[in-house]
Amino acid sequence: MKFDKERLFREIPKEAFLILPFFDNNQGKNIGVFIIGAKSFGDFYTIEEIDVLRRLMSILELHLKYIETYEQIQDLSVNLDKKVDEKTMEYNDLINKQKEFISIISYEIKTPITTAIFQADSIIDDLEQKTISQEEIGNELK
Repeated sequence: MKFDKERLFREIPKEAFLILPFFDNNQGKNIGVFIIGAKSFGDFYTIEEIDVLRRLMSILELHLKYIETYEQIQDLSVNLDKKVDEKTMEYNDLINKQKEFISIISYEIKTPITTAIFQADSIIDDLEQKTISQEEIGNELK
């Protein structure tokens, strides 16, 4: 990533002594800067202090990545909740349609079955009472 030197001089405070960039290697972009002010009494930072600051920057970069990942997970979770709600509504709608279908079919099937049961009961009564001949019962069954 290239930096605009003039812009840096305009935007960064004059008392800034050390500027460490936050860089995301996965995305290949700079995600911010960490500005360290000048030490009091005009002292310079030692190599050890700069090394500690670099390690601090690594830790901060990781935490920023975790925060970004957490936000992405939250977004996915919200979207997942919406999709689950939509699918639940679709499921409930299908269940209601299934119940309606079964109700219609059961009514359509019930009428011929009721007629058949009535005729079977009538034939059984005729057989038990022996008031009708076997031929007539056979014709009725046909």
